[in-house]
Amino acid sequence: MSKCRGSMRRSFYAVLVLFIFCVLLFWRKLSAWKVLNLSTTEQHPGAIAARIHGTKFDAVNNRPPFIILMAQWRSGSTVLGELLNRNPELFYMFESLWPAARLRELRNISRGTIASKEISRDILRGFAKCEFATDFVKIYRRWGGSRLNENLCHGNRTSCRMHSVEDLDNFCQSFQGRLATKIIQADLELLKPLVTEDGINLKIIHLVRDPRGTAASRINYLKASYREILNILQRIPPLSDRLKPLGLLDNVPKEILQFQEIRENNPTVRGLCNWIRENTKLSPDSLPEWLQGRYHLVKYEDFALAPLQEAQRIYEFIGMPFTTHLKGFINNITHPKSSNPSIFSTSKNAQATANKWKKYLTLQERRQITKECLDVLQFLGHEPNSTSATPQSS
Repeated sequence: MSKCRGSMRRSFYAVLVLFIFCVLLFWRKLSAWKVLNLSTTEQHPGAIAARIHGTKFDAVNNRPPFIILMAQWRSGSTVLGELLNRNPELFYMFESLWPAARLRELRNISRGTIASKEISRDILRGFAKCEFATDFVKIYRRWGGSRLNENLCHGNRTSCRMHSVEDLDNFCQSFQGRLATKIIQADLELLKPLVTEDGINLKIIHLVRDPRGTAASRINYLKASYREILNILQRIPPLSDRLKPLGLLDNVPKEILQFQEIRENNPTVRGLCNWIRENTKLSPDSLPEWLQGRYHLVKYEDFALAPLQEAQRIYEFIGMPFTTHLKGFINNITHPKSSNPSIFSTSKNAQATANKWKKYLTLQERRQITKECLDVLQFLGHEPNSTSATPQSS
């Protein structure tokens, strides 16, 4: 009888231990489920959309990609950036590296140095973490371009949610890592450490444009922006070269360095084509390991010819849905009923804009650009001696 009781007691304890183990296991699974299924009323819409649409998150830091539109001055980046700016699920910053020039001045750092590049990287690191520096916020807030950030400012600089570092940090964090920016003062060398050293999940949209189109747009921009440029242009004979006198061909005259766009960008055709040579990757096979799956090339002329198709590819690359709202917006600004003639407008017939250079550049200017950039024109699929900006069919 005592043996029977002992056996029953041991069976009871075994069942009890098994029951406790099952309870603990169930509780652990329940806790994990709660973490992964936060109440949607407490999340930003971007976070909800990310889960619904099955966004690919970075395996290292479990965050959505930090999207960077990398381009050059007057290459069509503003209109392409609107693809990201008008997405309510993204926190987009227009030219987030704009304050870098002022920060260099304050710290007495020369442009192009290692320290200068670190200033730009620190800005991007802070943005990726939603941890903005006080001096960055002060400078960016005062800049007129800041009002172009749709979700941040809604077109009105006085209503921008960056009255303090805390305001901007909190607003950024509400997007749950869905961040994007356009930069025109960077290259792959500057961005590489953000991936290899900081582990940031970058997605780089690399925009390139026919150098002839970019050069024509730069002449037009300077002419529309500075009275002094008009005075210089009046001294130039008709149908001759404007590129060299304006510092847009190979070397920059001292009198032109007074203009910030010339000082802070890559103004010359020679510099532009070097940038294209060093950064453009036509085939996935040519990508270094750190860039694989992180790089998407967009030719402005392809976008101008088929905006919706190119935009769809961009959204597939960043892992977000290309919504009906965005399709309508892109169609409206690339095929408007009436184009805005302003140099600063983003609402223009895209294909006409891409081909505008053939009527604007003189024969001498076209020959100068071809001489500097023959290999680049061929590399990008453009006919060097053609007056059309439409790429050759492959």
